[in-house]
Amino acid sequence: MKVDILRSQMLRAAMLVDPDARASQADLLSIGEISVVVVEPAERQNRAGLLSQAFALRHRCFVDYRGWDELRQPDGLDRDHHDSGAALHVLDLHGEHVRGHMRLIPGGYLHASKIDPDRFELTPEIFGLSRLCYDRASRGADCWMGIARLFGGAVGVARRAGIRQMIFDTDPILVLYLQALGLRPRVIGETVLHHGRPMQPIALTVEPATRSAG
Repeated sequence: MKVDILRSQMLRAAMLVDPDARASQADLLSIGEISVVVVEPAERQNRAGLLSQAFALRHRCFVDYRGWDELRQPDGLDRDHHDSGAALHVLDLHGEHVRGHMRLIPGGYLHASKIDPDRFELTPEIFGLSRLCYDRASRGADCWMGIARLFGGAVGVARRAGIRQMIFDTDPILVLYLQALGLRPRVIGETVLHHGRPMQPIALTVEPATRSAG
């Protein structure tokens, strides 16, 4: 899978939710039956069906596959207080089917690792990214393109809200992938093991949208 194709998917997703970028780059918006949807708190009731799919996907990915038993729920839906609070959800849709999910939490949030205060100052003007997951039926290039779209959606939301920093903890492999996409992740704490997998605390600077001339 060529990096320029992945970057294109990410940029298209960012422009779907960033009006300023969309106005200057309208020719990049068409991605067929695939769409990136952002569900804000006020829209939860109208998007309940999509969110239910997303919570079920999270449960399959984090509980059934990764073994995070502390998240196990009898109904097979991974939900917590953030989901009923200020969290925004970025969904990668194929038609009406949720294939990928990421949520953005105002003020920041890390699941397993900790921020080193000498490397990063936690302020209210940031987003925390969490519960990034993608349908395991999508493998290889389809999965990586979907993750690129999710990050593109998150970047678009952050730009729209005037947020310049996002934090999250994740596998070091994803950090390398984000670098390949042209993003600038930096490590802001010590790597920890969570259910046998390394998790790095990461800060991601949100760059302003590039505008075309003419």
